[in-house]
This record gives sequence, C-alpha cells and structure tokens, in this order.
Amino acid sequence: MSRRAAVCTLIAFAATAGLALAVLGPAFSWGDEVTHFLRVLRLSKGQPVRSIEDGKAGVEIEAGTRSLILRALPRAKAWRRCAAPISQLGLALHPRIRPRARPVFMVEAGPAYSPVGTAHMSVAAVLVQSVSDRPLLVLYAARLTNLAVWTILCMAALWLSSGLRTTLLALLVTPQSLYMAATCSVDGFMNGVAFLWTALVLHLAREPAREPGRLTRGIVIIGATVVALTKLIYAPLILLLLAVPAGNLGVRWRPWVRLCAISFGVATTVVVAWLSYNYATAAFFDLSSVSKARHEPTAWLQNPMSVLAAVASTMTTQIPNWRINTVWAGTTQCLELLDFGVPLIWVGFGVALVLDGESFHPTAKQRLLGIVVFLLTVVITIAAAIVVWTPATETGAIGVGGRYFLPAMPALALGLVPPMPPLTRHVHRVLRMAFSSLIVAGVGLLLLEYVAGYTWCG
Repeated sequence: MSRRAAVCTLIAFAATAGLALAVLGPAFSWGDEVTHFLRVLRLSKGQPVRSIEDGKAGVEIEAGTRSLILRALPRAKAWRRCAAPISQLGLALHPRIRPRARPVFMVEAGPAYSPVGTAHMSVAAVLVQSVSDRPLLVLYAARLTNLAVWTILCMAALWLSSGLRTTLLALLVTPQSLYMAATCSVDGFMNGVAFLWTALVLHLAREPAREPGRLTRGIVIIGATVVALTKLIYAPLILLLLAVPAGNLGVRWRPWVRLCAISFGVATTVVVAWLSYNYATAAFFDLSSVSKARHEPTAWLQNPMSVLAAVASTMTTQIPNWRINTVWAGTTQCLELLDFGVPLIWVGFGVALVLDGESFHPTAKQRLLGIVVFLLTVVITIAAAIVVWTPATETGAIGVGGRYFLPAMPALALGLVPPMPPLTRHVHRVLRMAFSSLIVAGVGLLLLEYVAGYTWCG
C-alpha cells in the first residue's frame, strides 16, 4: 500500500468512525475514563501531581463536575446493557450544570502517570473552560482533541513506515484502537506514540548501512523517552532499536547497541525522576493504607503468597478474552455483533501481513527480536497490572485486558510477517479488496454496537 493511500484511509476512518465513536459514546462509557478525565482537569489547573486529603490521593473539582460523573455512570451502564434511551445521546445526556463556589474532593485512582499523555487534552480543557462552564463540553473536547492528536501521530507512522505499512494500518483501525483514540484516555496517545516509534525503527532498519548521526541520535533518545514517560510498561519497545543492526549486515552494530542502551538509560532515568518527584510531593505511596481506592501494592508487600496463589486462576480466566479485547472495544452486550466482528478483524490482520510479506523480508534476528520484545512487554504489563492494581484490602490478583498489548502488536507483526513470493496482479488486487472489506465491516459492526446501546440488542 502506498503512503498516500494508507494516510488517506486513516484520515477517512478517523473523520467518520472515530468522530462517530467520540460523539455516540455516552459520558464515561469506558470505566477508566473517569480517572483520565480527573487527570485532565487536574493538569488544566496546573497541578502535575495529586493532592492528599484524609489519606487519599485525588483532585479538587467543581461540584457540578462531580454531579456530572455521578449521574453519567449509571446511564453509561444502561447503555452497555443496550437500555439507554435515545434521548440520552451525546450532549443531550445532561442539562447544563453550573459549578458551585465550593469545590469537592474526588479520589483519582491509578499509578503516577506523567503529564505527557494527557497534556494535549488538558490544553483543550483550559480553552473550553474559558468560554463555558459545562463540564460535559470539557469531556467531549478532550475526546476530540485526543482523536486529532492520535490521527496526527498515526499519519506520521504510516508515512514513515516502509515495511509493515498495511499491517500498521490494520492495527490502527481496529475497533479497540479507534475506541481508545475517541475517548478521554492516555491509551489512545500511547498507541499512537508506540506505532510511530516502531515505524521510525523499521525506517532506520531499511536505510543504507551507516552509523547514527547527531540528528538521528537526538530523535531516537527523545522518542524513547516519550514512550517510557507515557507508560513505563512499554519501555521494552525501546529495544526494537536493535532491529537496525540485526537487519543490516553492512552496519557496525556497536554504535546502534550503544544508542539503544543510552536511549533506554535516559528514558528510565527520566521516568524514575518523575516517580520520585510524584511520590515525594504527593506522598501517595503509603504502606499503612488500607483504602481500596489507593490501588497500591500493599497486599503484595504484606502477604505476597496469598496474592501470588491467585495469579494462575486469574490468568486462566483472562487469556480466552485476549483474542477479543485486543482488537474489539467490548462496549455493549450485543454478543452477536462481537462474535461476528472479532474474526473479521483478525482475518484482516492476517491479510495485511500477507500483503506486507511480499515486499518486506525481515531477517531471522529481526523476527526473533520482535517476538521477544512483544513477549517481554506482555509479561511486564501483566506483572505491573497484578502488582500495582491489586487494592490493599484484596487477596486476589487483578487481571489485564488485551488492549494493553496493542502498542506491542507491531513488534509481534515483525516476527510473524510471512516470507511471500511476488504476487500476481490479480491476487494482489483480490487481497487488497478483501483487506478493505474486512476492516470496513469490522468498524461498521462496532458502530452498530454503539447504536445498539441506545436502541436494541438482539
């Protein structure tokens, strides 16, 4: 697929399906959107870390915003049950709520995210708050801004990519990817950054053999730092930089290995500095806390064996769902649409790999590196979710959804792309038509699922 065709296809999906998802989705239809929205509001007030009140970490918000959240959550649950009245669609969901003079405190759960993945939405919040006092408008502005920034990052990734362009496009327009981009969430930004980083690495790996110049070193170090600062669990993606010497026999491997080590070191150092500042300022890490809202790994530190014993059973229940929630948003209970849409998405991903395999032939070392990086990211993600997200009063393990693996899927594709011989023009045309039909059908079924939340559920 050409650069222009891939970029135009992405823009078309973002401007139609992405915009529809951002508008059709009820406020806080995705459970974690509340936490991300609170982070956006906090950053819009110039507060980089959470406040502490009565031993809990959170943020002060206007009473009207709290009222919006409390009223929206039950209606979002009704939408997921396909029982939301059509009158609750979009901005009609809530009347105008004027904030009261006295702010209220709400707990902001989650780990200590840096402002990198949320700053763009906070800027949008500041602009909207300067002209309106409706918190719902702030939420939708954050969604649309996130979608726009995600689109720009992914356009750059597709333009830069020269090896797995069709596969990257297939992953970018999966319902899960579009859904995350169209919500108030750091995950959409993380997906865009991860895909752009992978495209940059593959671009460097296919260039003529040479050592990294000053500009290349600067771009690589900044890119690696942004990846780690957005979400530390994806720091293993920095190791993909080793694909450059692994795929080019004429290049000296030591400068690239050194650059990879420096990039990883700088990125992790910056993240550790941020975490140290966060915990020192907000006093969030408190081993004596028994509050479930804290979501700190107290249970592990106090009784690690009791939690560890639950990991196997938790993973047993989670693994079968990964094939679904890696690519599908899972918004409502319309299982007919889900059961039909998920296979279409995976078949489209396979067709994209075949199309890329005709012109992209990674070496055995690059394939092995891609698979190792993917598996390492999965293991670290699962471990981090189990440890960090296990509330202090729980003795069971917390599972992890497949959507967390989406940023590492291009690395897996690097290892799975089949070595295809040149395809005939007729076969190539058929595969392209099949690919286009599959991704359009998959996203179309997701849009039907969104509408079904307001109308019917078979």
